[in-house]
Amino acid sequence: SPLKIFWDLDAQLNAWRMLSDPDYRRTQILERTTLRGLKQAKAEGHVSDSEYAQALAVLPGSDLRLYTLMQTGYFATSRAVDLATVPLAVGAASSSHPLEAGAAVLAFNTLTPGIVRGLATAVVGRVAKKDLKRMALSSTIPVAGTYLAVPAQIRREYKESGDEMMHYSLRSIVAGLSKVRPHGGWGSDLEEKIWNMGKKESNMSKINNLELPVSDERIKRYPGKDFSSA
Repeated sequence: SPLKIFWDLDAQLNAWRMLSDPDYRRTQILERTTLRGLKQAKAEGHVSDSEYAQALAVLPGSDLRLYTLMQTGYFATSRAVDLATVPLAVGAASSSHPLEAGAAVLAFNTLTPGIVRGLATAVVGRVAKKDLKRMALSSTIPVAGTYLAVPAQIRREYKESGDEMMHYSLRSIVAGLSKVRPHGGWGSDLEEKIWNMGKKESNMSKINNLELPVSDERIKRYPGKDFSSA
């Protein structure tokens, strides 16, 4: 809970580091966004500690700062739209046509963040003189664009180095969707079904059919483990 900062010493120290240490701040932001899928995969045993550490090392300092800034902006946009939706939802509930008004409010809350993210990313790319078209396009995806835009851009620029990051970002979203049922989540039957269904039906991109090379280190770390579906 954010309120822990008032009585928990560790929370106070972490808050101070967030304010005073740029490297720590970037790492914390990325672990909760761009590296979220990889971090969850590490907790599930699919990714080793060194593989996770290498994910950050892929990015040069300038790109790391830019992507952290964009990721922060994406979340700020979503939260701002959420706040703007509250009075609209209240007005819809008291309107003479609550269903139609409610549908309009839902569309506003779902679509507006992606539109703003896409436009803002295009502007930043033009100002920074950097090709961010892949990020801009991915950021327009409702809800998921917040998590997929930066990994998609990293995959475009760094090819194989970004494959695993994108793969587990997608897996994280699928695992979250599978939690609609009890006992869903990482490694559940429903997660596997959704993932396999996506691989079969998606003809728009080869991302969902990604076959990741299994490193020697991972084989040594998890002897006997089947990585064919990881």
